[in-house]
Amino acid sequence: MSLSVDALVRVMSAALAPVIVISGAGLLLLSMTNRYARIIDRARHLSREIETAGPAGAVRHVQEQLQVVWRQARLLRLAILMGALSILMVALTVLVVFVEALVGAQRDLFAGWLFGLGLIALVVSMGAFLRDITVSLRALKLEISRSA
Repeated sequence: MSLSVDALVRVMSAALAPVIVISGAGLLLLSMTNRYARIIDRARHLSREIETAGPAGAVRHVQEQLQVVWRQARLLRLAILMGALSILMVALTVLVVFVEALVGAQRDLFAGWLFGLGLIALVVSMGAFLRDITVSLRALKLEISRSA
């Protein structure tokens, strides 16, 4: 079963948009994982700080910061998982497009559903990421209130 040049060009054209989504989502994942690593480092630092915090008020302040950092880490984990799921769905879309072309199927329905699910996962990922950015302002406010 071989593809004609025209059929191959159509398949490559159909796979172009999903490949662009994979590239963009990959860059977003890179940003998210870097941010996640910084959040984890911050949590470790705050955990060590509790031991030397001194008065109960200072300990409570650090514990509040830890709660915010924990929430950020959970949001970022969701964002990363959904971003990776998005890439998986879109990669499967490309695979299905090629397999359907090889077997001569003209039902782009399955590939369309996979691509749609991938985009939904990407939207959820971006929503969690944006929520993390909002929560990070609370952490900053706690930090500023400590020095004020």
